[in-house]
Amino acid sequence: MFHVLRNHFAKVALWLFILVRIFAVVGGSEVGCRVILFACTNVLMKEGRNPKLAVKKRLKTSYNKKVIKINRRLEGEMGDIVVSLIVIVVVGVAIAAIFVISGKKKSEREKAIQQLAMKNGWQYEKVHQTHEKGFILRGEDWTLEAIASTNDTPSQAGSSEVSFANTWHTNRVNSHGGLVLIGPKVPSVNLGGLGDMLLQKALQMMIGEEADQAVGLKEVFVGRTSFRDRFSVWATDQENAEKLLTYELENELLNWKMKEIPVIKFSAGGVEIITRQDRMDTPEKVQAVVDLGRGVLGG
Repeated sequence: MFHVLRNHFAKVALWLFILVRIFAVVGGSEVGCRVILFACTNVLMKEGRNPKLAVKKRLKTSYNKKVIKINRRLEGEMGDIVVSLIVIVVVGVAIAAIFVISGKKKSEREKAIQQLAMKNGWQYEKVHQTHEKGFILRGEDWTLEAIASTNDTPSQAGSSEVSFANTWHTNRVNSHGGLVLIGPKVPSVNLGGLGDMLLQKALQMMIGEEADQAVGLKEVFVGRTSFRDRFSVWATDQENAEKLLTYELENELLNWKMKEIPVIKFSAGGVEIITRQDRMDTPEKVQAVVDLGRGVLGG
């Protein structure tokens, strides 16, 4: 116990020694300073300590503690930086892997469509322009264009908007009795002028800017009950619609497996099969549209 108290007195004397030296330098009482310094020096000498060496040791110890504290703080900051760099590298590698895998799958799908075209004797033309990418297939009496277009105006999400225009076309079959449309089922609601406006809006969603050609169309009920449950037909003349909706075409529509229901437009210029909601990037999608086109051509 006595030994512990002696150590405490020695520490107090050391700090008093340091403070008085500083006080003397800045203009303290010379007599008072000498008395305190003498007392502190005696205490330190009794403890076997040299005052100058003790001061140096104390200052060195304080400096070392500060250095250790700074080093620990730097080590913590460096640890955070290292962790952040590791996260950035991992995320970068993951993004690069996603792009590589996506590009590989896209290339594989493109080759699969090319092989399908070669197998069936269709001409394949790749479309790769600044704002348009896709392909064009040409078969006997028909053409299929599958184009994905981007615009220069960024969307709210920060990326350019992408629109799809997939159109199968033939001029071997046409409608001289007026426009005929076959599309997804639209509920029949008698709302007068409002109903006509809603119908025009629905037709615009189906055939785009060509909806103005659909003025005067009315829904006609043709085909089997199972067909009428899934599809709607619009025409100016019901007999013309019955003539164009062949048994082969009706079967192909009933067997349609793709998610998006296509729109078939008969006009004096020929027939178009239109889809707009998705990219036509698999052999299955291509084959489904071509099979539907065969139904239009009569098998």
